Amino acid sequence: VPSDKPWQLDFSTGGLIVGPNGVVYGTSNFKNATGKFGLLSAFNISNGEVLWRRPQAMGTNNAPSVGKLSSDGPLSVVIALGHHVSLPLPDTVADIMGVLAPSSALIAVDAATGEPTGWGWAPPPYRHALMEGDTFPLHMCMPDTWSNTAIDGTGTVFVGHMSGHVFAVRDTDGD
Repeated sequence: VPSDKPWQLDFSTGGLIVGPNGVVYGTSNFKNATGKFGLLSAFNISNGEVLWRRPQAMGTNNAPSVGKLSSDGPLSVVIALGHHVSLPLPDTVADIMGVLAPSSALIAVDAATGEPTGWGWAPPPYRHALMEGDTFPLHMCMPDTWSNTAIDGTGTVFVGHMSGHVFAVRDTDGD
């Protein structure tokens, strides 16, 4: 988010993807006096015009994916939400400081409007200051909370998580 106020800028490892509808979808992060937020934006691929921009409750540090989550559903944009782990500390110190890994979730929005579709999923809580496999202080790569998401032809969303698990998420009953 362009800003002439440096305190509103934040570290971001978001990304871009072009949907089959010719729209570019991108993620980034920003902060203001009330906290840090993610941002999902849609741009016209021909002229760069912003079509819509939607703030998110948590950081958006990965490229979104675009596809149908059901055979008769609308084109959706799936984003992975979750702030970066803040400090590379042992869990006991991070717990005392209150900086253990925050919540994370997957959500979908309508590709045309950016409005939430109601599709979402959250993994089991992962309450560690480091990513699975990292060890303090010798090996700390501190990757994003999530990998990039991918949607297959059946509407299943695949994504890696900081817990070391790869999840396959699909809404089989349309709720």
